[in-house]
Amino acid sequence: MQDVARAHSVKLIPCSASLESHNAGEVLGAGQFFDHVHPTINGNRLLGRLLVDELIEMQVVKQSAP
Repeated sequence: MQDVARAHSVKLIPCSASLESHNAGEVLGAGQFFDHVHPTINGNRLLGRLLVDELIEMQVVKQSAP
C-alpha cells in the first residue's frame, strides 16, 4: 500500500498502529471489528478520528472548538 500511495502522491494514514494502541492486549481487531473486516461503532469512531486528525494537520479542515 505504501508503494501505491507514494506512486500516486497520496498520504497513507497509519491506521494499524492506532488500532493496536486501543487494543488492550487482545487480538488486533477484537474490539474494533465484527469479523476482522467490518468495523464496529468503536472501530468506525477510531478510524474517523484518524482521518479527521490528518485532515486538520493537512489544513484541509479547521478544528472546531470543543
